[in-house]
Amino acid sequence: MLRTQAYIVAIATALFLAGCAGLGSMEKAIETLNLKVNPETLILRGDIVEVEITGNFPAKYFAKKVRLEATPVLVWDGGEAAFATEGFQGEDAAGNYTVVPFEAGKSFTYTASIPYDAAMEDGSRLELRLRGLKGDKAVDFDPYVLSKGVITTPSLVQPDDKFAMTPDRFQRTMSYALVEDNTTEGTTTEATNAKNAVSINYAYNSSRVTTAETRTDGWKAMKELFVLAASADSVSLTGVTIEAYASPEGEISLNEDLATNRAESAQKALMKELKRKKIETPEGFYTLIAKGEDWNGFKSLMKASDIADKDLILRVLEMYSDKTKREEEIRNIAKTYSEIEDQILPSLRRSEN
Repeated sequence: MLRTQAYIVAIATALFLAGCAGLGSMEKAIETLNLKVNPETLILRGDIVEVEITGNFPAKYFAKKVRLEATPVLVWDGGEAAFATEGFQGEDAAGNYTVVPFEAGKSFTYTASIPYDAAMEDGSRLELRLRGLKGDKAVDFDPYVLSKGVITTPSLVQPDDKFAMTPDRFQRTMSYALVEDNTTEGTTTEATNAKNAVSINYAYNSSRVTTAETRTDGWKAMKELFVLAASADSVSLTGVTIEAYASPEGEISLNEDLATNRAESAQKALMKELKRKKIETPEGFYTLIAKGEDWNGFKSLMKASDIADKDLILRVLEMYSDKTKREEEIRNIAKTYSEIEDQILPSLRRSEN
């Protein structure tokens, strides 16, 4: 009797997946996404656990009418904690998730964090839960284990320990931050004995680097570094990574393109300065990463602001994971949206290098 019931369940499952063409094959080919966690074992930082996951949807993997909701979950004996859900969709699917072209595929980088719980230390594992949707049908894939454990070494430091610190200004490696819209994190150029930040500001819906942005004190300091690198054998530039963002307003796909254009314009501005100093760069010197809408930056700036309804807006961010729904609900707070446009959104239109 039990065997007969098992056969019935198996047949029902097969028929359901057949009705959701594309989802079954996507689940079977999950290994081809080349999912990686950095670092391989999660690390406690302060009172949070952070995760970064990279992967790539290969060509012809993502069915055109399918949506995919991905949620990393840290699981331990007796509990679990979910990171934020990220959504993707095929090029013919309805919705506002990140579009994955069928022919070309798409790479991605996911970052998020959750509060630390002491129970996470023993026997925890990080698994990815995927839900495939096609029309009004949904299929939950089997959980995919990404990594195991959480390194909690920082928690071993005793509060009564005393450290003797002495100033040391020596720096063998220098990180340069080239940032759109008044942000000082980002573009990394390695050299010797210095650390500075350069900000590039962009106008609304624009990716053009204006002349004024190449006359700031930060930009002048960067040019001085280039002069030093061109004349001193002990100073070398090894590479630059440009991470570009758009403010979370308007259509998601347009903002993704805008972030890409901003990364490219920042690269061209750097290439122009390096060429003037006659500095040659090797192949692969530039790495461009378009991150689209910066909701994490929006949340941080909102917390630090004095906008009257900021607590209400922060609750909206926690309540809705859908990016379009978030923007819609925030716009409904008409009294404060003009302040958001003036105080928050401009500084999110940036690229961090």
